Amino acid sequence: MSKVTERKDASIRPLDFLGLVSVLLSVAKGQFMTITADTSVKSKMTAANKRAWGDRIIKRSTVQTQSYIDYKTAVENEAKRNGTEAPEIKQRSWGVRLADTPFTVHRSKGAKEASFYLPTNIINTLGYVFLDRETGEELSKDFVFGLYTPYNQKPKPVSKTGKFYREYKVDGIVSLSAGGRKYVIAENFKYPVDGTAKTADEMYEILKGETAQA
Repeated sequence: MSKVTERKDASIRPLDFLGLVSVLLSVAKGQFMTITADTSVKSKMTAANKRAWGDRIIKRSTVQTQSYIDYKTAVENEAKRNGTEAPEIKQRSWGVRLADTPFTVHRSKGAKEASFYLPTNIINTLGYVFLDRETGEELSKDFVFGLYTPYNQKPKPVSKTGKFYREYKVDGIVSLSAGGRKYVIAENFKYPVDGTAKTADEMYEILKGETAQA
């Protein structure tokens, strides 16, 4: 997790993992949010550049989105508004959507713990930069695009709904603005050790239990 700007005023609140999950759970369905999140660009690189750079390069994006996004429901609702037939949505090939939460949970092969993801519809991209994870230095877009495969250097078509959907790893979120408040991820980002949840797996079990009782 990269470092974030120090807290400057009382309106900016630092969070750990449990705090971030709690805030995302409390945001009203459909409420607009602005998030800044880090993602790896490794998958877009040529094989040689993957070996050379690994996961060092991250893309830090700031986007406007809405809470509690379900891709299938969003596509069907938009088609209904437009008076068109909704395209067929394939069954998700990875992860489990936690009912009554904004999260998808997925355990990669060989991973020690499950990972939390936040499904989003990208309403507006406010900007992005590329960073070297090891040095913190900003890298030029021309340099990073030059590491990509030819396929990934081409503009991608807009989705069938005219919007972009993606799922951000929760532990990749750097800051969040929602409900008139801005939150930043504390530099010592970690799971709380007060007995509520020490790991992502424990948080997953707690949420599963809560949604089952709802």
